[in-house]
Amino acid sequence: MTNDWNKSHRKERFNPGWERTRREVLDYYGWRCQYPVIGDDGVLRPCGAHANEVDHIVRAEDGQPDDDSWDNLQVLCRAHHAYKTGLESADVRRRKRVEREEARWYRHPAFG
Repeated sequence: MTNDWNKSHRKERFNPGWERTRREVLDYYGWRCQYPVIGDDGVLRPCGAHANEVDHIVRAEDGQPDDDSWDNLQVLCRAHHAYKTGLESADVRRRKRVEREEARWYRHPAFG
């Protein structure tokens, strides 16, 4: 399995003070995953697994700076962070595919 983080340019977009903010958020939540899961009793609650990853709930788009405000940050375990990132990546791929299809449609001579 490759480590996509090592190939990512994501680190270049970190805001100054990110490491401090990250540590404060981890400490506040006790290094426990906040991803919502439904327990055996049917109640929605945080995952609670050990976590060391801080996720931006709404990710920055088009080279914009990240929103490091606390209400846009959550502590996630590796599994839930990978799951969320996978969903976001699939959504981006879908949107780009739709944009390509629309561009191809409007290149038709009838629109010229």
